[in-house]
Amino acid sequence: VSMVCGYICPHLCHSGSRARFEEGAPRIVEDPSDLIVSKGEPATLNCKADGRPTPTIEWYKDGERVETDRDDPRSHRMLLPSGSLFFLRIVHGRRSKPDEGVYTCVARNYLGEAVSRNASLEVAILRDDFRQAPSDVVVAAGEPAVLECVPPRGHPEPSVFWKRNNMRGGKLMISPTKKSDAGMYVCVGTNMVGERDSDPAELVVYERPVLVRRPVNQVVMEEETVDFLCEVHGDPAPTVRWRRDEGELPRGRFEIRNGNNLRLFRVKEQDEGTYTCTSENSVGKTEASAMLQVHVPPQITAKPRDQIATQGRSITFQCGTTGNPPPAIFWQKEGSQMLLFPGQPPSQSGRYSVSMGGELTITDVHPEDSGFYVCQAISVAGSVLTKALLEVEGGPSGRIPPIIRQGPANQTVSRGAATQLHCRLVGGASVKISWEKDGERLEEKKPRLTLMENGTLQITDLKDSDSGMYTCIASSSTGESSWTGMLTVREDGASSGSRVSEFIQLPGPPQKPVVTEVTKNTVTLTWQSNPHEGGAAVTSYVLEAFSQSVGSTWQTVADHVKQERHTVVGLFPNTVYLFIVRAVNSYGLSDPSPISEPVRTQDGSPTEQGVDHRQVQRELGEVSIYLQKPVVLSPTSAKISWTLLLCLNFTLTALFDHQVWCLSKDVVLEVNRTVDGAVLSILLTGLLPDVRYSVVVAAVTSLGVGARSPPVSLLLTQPLELRKESDPSIAEQITSFIRQPAFIAGLGVASWLVMMGFSGWLYCRHRRRKQLGHYTTSFAYTPAGEPGLLGSNMGNYPWLADSWPTPNLTQNSKDLVNCCAGKLDSDRYYNSVGIISYPNQTEKRSTASNDSPIYSTINTTAEDDLLAYYDTYSSVSYNPGPDPYSSNPVLANGGLMGLEQDLDRWTIQSGQSGSEYAKLQYTKKSNGKYST
Repeated sequence: VSMVCGYICPHLCHSGSRARFEEGAPRIVEDPSDLIVSKGEPATLNCKADGRPTPTIEWYKDGERVETDRDDPRSHRMLLPSGSLFFLRIVHGRRSKPDEGVYTCVARNYLGEAVSRNASLEVAILRDDFRQAPSDVVVAAGEPAVLECVPPRGHPEPSVFWKRNNMRGGKLMISPTKKSDAGMYVCVGTNMVGERDSDPAELVVYERPVLVRRPVNQVVMEEETVDFLCEVHGDPAPTVRWRRDEGELPRGRFEIRNGNNLRLFRVKEQDEGTYTCTSENSVGKTEASAMLQVHVPPQITAKPRDQIATQGRSITFQCGTTGNPPPAIFWQKEGSQMLLFPGQPPSQSGRYSVSMGGELTITDVHPEDSGFYVCQAISVAGSVLTKALLEVEGGPSGRIPPIIRQGPANQTVSRGAATQLHCRLVGGASVKISWEKDGERLEEKKPRLTLMENGTLQITDLKDSDSGMYTCIASSSTGESSWTGMLTVREDGASSGSRVSEFIQLPGPPQKPVVTEVTKNTVTLTWQSNPHEGGAAVTSYVLEAFSQSVGSTWQTVADHVKQERHTVVGLFPNTVYLFIVRAVNSYGLSDPSPISEPVRTQDGSPTEQGVDHRQVQRELGEVSIYLQKPVVLSPTSAKISWTLLLCLNFTLTALFDHQVWCLSKDVVLEVNRTVDGAVLSILLTGLLPDVRYSVVVAAVTSLGVGARSPPVSLLLTQPLELRKESDPSIAEQITSFIRQPAFIAGLGVASWLVMMGFSGWLYCRHRRRKQLGHYTTSFAYTPAGEPGLLGSNMGNYPWLADSWPTPNLTQNSKDLVNCCAGKLDSDRYYNSVGIISYPNQTEKRSTASNDSPIYSTINTTAEDDLLAYYDTYSSVSYNPGPDPYSSNPVLANGGLMGLEQDLDRWTIQSGQSGSEYAKLQYTKKSNGKYST
């Protein structure tokens, strides 16, 4: 300060003490503020100061004095009287920035100066190009949408706001978006300089696919049509695709309807699965699934076959089924309430069981097991049944050919001696034994030949001509067996060769053979030897086999077998065999072993690979079947047997069944039966008597039916005494008919109508009763099963009034009623309930009073009862008084005697017969008795 005083006004420094109370140094009252001004815009930097004397104000920019209009009238800067610095316009360029800087206001007077605080003047700028302009955005409704924007460079830093569709507002981030948020968005960068608009960006709001109608689970029957709906909305419009999770859609059996819905035609079980509808557009994807279940009604794939089994054997009925869902299988015997299910404990004394596969097995079959067995398969899709017949015959011996225990042995005998040729059988109660010599039947009446009861052939006084091959033939209804031995006759003293072996020297029979392995053409057997070897050691074994499918005799299938185990080859597939074993030593063959259990070879179906079907069909055509003469067992049943003949080179692989047809052209009736291929006979029942049938049999395999046998005629005649009775089969048919529900319902309705009509008729009769003069007795006649005028079934039949219609009868003093002369006219001789009406015979009867009973009954069952009835009531006088509808046996006085007299005078006119209603006729003897 002192320096300033000395420089400006030195003389004043000496008088400062007096001026200090009147004058003051400058003081800044208002400091300038920072300014940001746009280029070219006016601006003012305020600055106020006080002091006495009034200070002068100067401005400094960045430490340098600012030139104002006071210094240069052309200057755009003006110093206002208040001291403020006014800029007419802000000058600012890229290279020259004269107005931008830090300004200071300085106030001075002679007492001093005052300096304001610094104030900056900045020039605001806003460039045109956005550092990041918003871009188009596509979102799904509900998702957040982000529009990014970085404004242009500027000072001060520009702020951002948004315009949508030229309307201010909008959002930078929209969450969640709606369809209404779609539009054109502009990013606006602004500061004090102004605003800058970005290029417009489009916000596209799409909608994900939304299922309006979803597919639903469906359960349908096979061959039906199925529609799966899949209605979907979305933007853009979604595409719809269908797929099946388990595989492809059924080819050729589906179509897409209306762009979205799936339709399946003729659905199959294999079409089951999950069907998925996939809907997709650019912003999303959605799926919906539904299950399809296809129900298939149960079907029988393996039908059980009719079987004929011998008592004690085991049988199995197959019953293969298919269906979806898998059906439940159970068995039932017709007429039985017992149901057999798979897996349940065996029933019926443990003889009945059903496997999980549905096979019914019956062990140790009995005759009472015979009948139809029904296999039923049931599920929610339906049910089906099939049945097969089981016929159980007697023991196994009833179907096995005779077995020759020991036959004739080779022997050499001297001329003139005697010899015996043995033929011992196993059992043989119904077996016929015959002998052949060199293939010719021997006559039993020859003087030197004797056939003993045990079948042994004895020859005495042997001659050279007796030498030859002797064959013992044992035959029965089931087949035959034979055994051949050589007899040689030599001169006296020249006997040589083996003599007749003693039976004690023969080995004992082996034990029962046991089956260990089975194929379609072989069976392996094992057995144990007998401890008794006889007079020499056992050297080998002989095996014999029998099958009804192959023939009716035992055949040797193996000899010279050294081991106690052997595999029999060359057997037929699917064929039942029986086996026996004999031991051999140097003395001959042993008795046969017990018969093995029946064994069926495996099935060799012609459908196997490598089988020539045409060859099989040719072989099937070569199978010859010849029917034997039918055996009539009753008027309604007969046994049919046949013989199966095969060629020597026959190689048929599968003989399954025999089909039997019993046809008649007289009636519409056909009996069609199928039996197992091992069976060579069948019992036909339910036939009609006096009807001629034609019976035919054919072999059946999996490839079809072979040639039919020549037809055989069958006529079942009815015995005379049976013809008078009702035909049993017709009676059975009638019984079956009346058991039908429809017949029972109709009978009930008819009975009700008859009762109502009868009640009305009784009411009318009761109303007219007092108007009638009198009633005379008559009676209803129906034949009886026992002697007597009235049958026992007449006990409850009413006596009918004489006012009923009179049939066309004439009186004859010699003839009784003839009920069997011809056929009666039912309209003329029978009332509505089948009762014969008889004429009024009022002139021969005592009239009754008006109070006579209308109805009365006579209960007689025999001839003596009837005569006793006559004796009791013939002398009883009639006393009126019993109430109507009485059941007491009351007749008008003399009515019964008149009846007895009139019976001799009644007869039916010629040409009519009552044979349908009466079976017996009666004539009166002179002693008052009746006889047939």
